[in-house]
Order: sequence, then structure tokens, then C-alpha cells
Amino acid sequence: MRLRNFGPRNLTSGAIFGSRATILVKTQVAYRINSKWRRAAEALNRLNRCDHDIDCAKEFRIAPAAPSAFTGVFHPVEPLQARFWRERFF
Repeated sequence: MRLRNFGPRNLTSGAIFGSRATILVKTQVAYRINSKWRRAAEALNRLNRCDHDIDCAKEFRIAPAAPSAFTGVFHPVEPLQARFWRERFF
């Protein structure tokens, strides 16, 4: 089991724009069949949280004559998902 916690952070140098905390939990179970093969299962975002994976603040301008403004840009965390695989060791 792995817990990733990113607390609230400032996105600009003046601390005008910030982001929320992100908490992710991942679990993995693996079984080694023999000296060459392993099977594994992994569950991502076990809490199924709707946090932001990437946060940044950018300055945008709608038109060349318009005043610029800061706005937040983010990439959401992937929803709850499972992965299964087998792996061969050499």
C-alpha cells in the first residue's frame, strides 16, 4: 500500500494563487509463480478522490489589447482503476 500526500502549495511567488491538497492511495498485490514469472494486480486511486494531479497558474490574455489575468490550470487525477499483469524475469 502506498499513500501520496501533497499538501496545499503556492503556485505563484507572491502566494496569490494556491492549490488544494492531493491524497492518493495505491495498493498492489504480487505473487511470484517461479524463478521466471510473476503475476500482479494493482488498484489506483483507491479512495476515488477527485483531486488535481497537476496544478499550475498561468497568465492568459484573451485578446492582444485585453488585460492579462492569472487563472488556474489543472489535470485531474485518474478515477479508480485496476491493472493486472504478468512479468517475466530474465
